[in-house]
Amino acid sequence: MDGILGVRKLNATKYGVVYVDLDGNQSGNNTLYNAFMNEAFVGGYWNNEEVQSKLKSLAIDLYADVEDGSNDSTYAGINAYWNLLPDNTDYYYNGGASLTRGEAMSLVARAVTPVSESGKPETDSEFEKAVGNSDYAGYANYVKGSSYLGLEGKNLNKQTFKGTMTRGEYTYLVMSEIFGKESIQGETGEVSLSDCKNGGDIAKEQKYSGDYADFYELNYAIQHSDKGAPDRLYKAVSAAVEKGIIESETRWDEAVTKTEAIEILINAFNAYTKEKGYRTNSLGETAGEQMRETARGVYQTIASQITADENTYVNEYVRMIDEGKGKEEVESALLERFKKREEETTTAPVKERTIRLVGQGEGYFEINGLKMWADSEGWVYEEDKVTPIDPEEFHEAVNKGPIKETQSPSEPEATTATPPVEKPTRSPEEESRYQEQQSIANSLRNKGTTGEKLTDPTGEIIH
Repeated sequence: MDGILGVRKLNATKYGVVYVDLDGNQSGNNTLYNAFMNEAFVGGYWNNEEVQSKLKSLAIDLYADVEDGSNDSTYAGINAYWNLLPDNTDYYYNGGASLTRGEAMSLVARAVTPVSESGKPETDSEFEKAVGNSDYAGYANYVKGSSYLGLEGKNLNKQTFKGTMTRGEYTYLVMSEIFGKESIQGETGEVSLSDCKNGGDIAKEQKYSGDYADFYELNYAIQHSDKGAPDRLYKAVSAAVEKGIIESETRWDEAVTKTEAIEILINAFNAYTKEKGYRTNSLGETAGEQMRETARGVYQTIASQITADENTYVNEYVRMIDEGKGKEEVESALLERFKKREEETTTAPVKERTIRLVGQGEGYFEINGLKMWADSEGWVYEEDKVTPIDPEEFHEAVNKGPIKETQSPSEPEATTATPPVEKPTRSPEEESRYQEQQSIANSLRNKGTTGEKLTDPTGEIIH
């Protein structure tokens, strides 16, 4: 999912649009709430049809019980990536399962609360004593102030914490946490709910007071839904309909499911930013420069061991990290690929080519110890072949002058100069062929210094 959301990882730290805090700064400890407060994430990713399609496909591949086109496919990937509510069974999302109060409160808390340094929620002994020490108590503690049933009057206790939460009660929890209790308890306006009305102060009418009064009131209302919801619950549900978070057919008295809980929460995030604006608009830092700095540091430590230059090494390092490979895997692979071999560290002896003019004008040249007939412009004749000498080599040989008849003993290659040799006498046929070769050589000599391929009239490459 990192790739779909444009996230990159370096040295266990993730970078990208979903790792941006409310001030627009890079944050490795981010939340779903922060992501939806970031205009760059909502506009560029959440509202992007291509991204949504990929997220749905990923959820279908990840979970055995998520079907193409289902509402589950939209929210299953979000649940997995932000770990809102851990799956009870591997590879099964169970989007239609109803949630207990503990599960629902934990889901909301995980979505809005950064993880502590220990990676575990901070404990509250009073809260855990009231609801029991469960997998959900630690996170649920963060949103206890937004819950419809509170610790006061023992309404939230070990039994009710494990009881099923309704859509109406969950809506109250979300609205209170995102918008604040006070803001949702005012006048409800002209909104019309098709299946819910304000039941007023049911506790007073039913003479519920003291411990468990709120629970008794809620339980009575659910069992007699036609008489309406308790006043403060109704106002929260009504506000959610008014803001477009839930439909006018609220189904307030039904159990909230896993997928519905995530959907209502995200709808509340979007309603909040529509009303109050986004907190930031940032794509966040990319891992690119951090990767390059890391790669440069590694290169400096192994530069003497490898053949690659710094740019080549750094570019390959970043490319392999972007492909999802781990840091140790990348460094090991690049060291093996660019490592200097023994044969690369040993300089092979180079055999010098020597060209010496043996006689002035037309005569013999000595090339690497072999004597060949040449004309004064550097064209060598060997049997029936005419071969051009490289112009620079030819002029170097001419400048050195002819081999002397006697040389100093300190010059190892000094030998008695080869006496001038008369130009061979040619038969008429040989003379004709020689003149033809000379004609070819003369026509190509000027081209010989351009580096292009030289051919004779038959198409054969000469030089």
